[in-house]
Amino acid sequence: MLSSLSAILHNPGVRISAISIFFFGLTGATTAPFLSLIGIHELGLSNAHYSVLIFIASCINVVASVGIGMLADRMGHFRMPMLVVSLFGVVGYGAVYLVPNQLVFVVSALCCLPIFGALNSLIFANVRSASRGLPLKDLVAVNAGVRAIISASWVLVPGIVGFFLAGRPSMLPAFLYACLGALACFFLYLL
Repeated sequence: MLSSLSAILHNPGVRISAISIFFFGLTGATTAPFLSLIGIHELGLSNAHYSVLIFIASCINVVASVGIGMLADRMGHFRMPMLVVSLFGVVGYGAVYLVPNQLVFVVSALCCLPIFGALNSLIFANVRSASRGLPLKDLVAVNAGVRAIISASWVLVPGIVGFFLAGRPSMLPAFLYACLGALACFFLYLL
């Protein structure tokens, strides 16, 4: 693990991607455990409507990830697509938190968040691009380290967010935390 950390820290492109993959993971890990509670119990979607919504959103996410990845590959760089896609997360999560109603939740789930989900593949493509030319041993260490970082966000964040939201009448602040995570990704790519 020390070799992974060293390889990540000594490469600026990989370092930014590693930090952003944590914040990307944070957005999903913050909202995923509470998504059905918010959609069904707080905003009043039926179980059937929520199920159809999540299925369609997943399909859109796959198409968006492939399409945006192909576009970024043609452009030959990932920074601009990562900036734009990050804004979709800021808008999508932020809108649900600021205007919590069924229409905003559905539009966000179908339009903004699936596009933001494409950030995952863009980050890994950026890692691959930034680590080009590294010795095989370092390349393996970088890939393992970045995967460990996104896994760490999914291990740490749900419990922490659950602790802070326990006993509250609403789980909507999870969308605020996710919005801040997407904003952190945006500023990492901007700066």
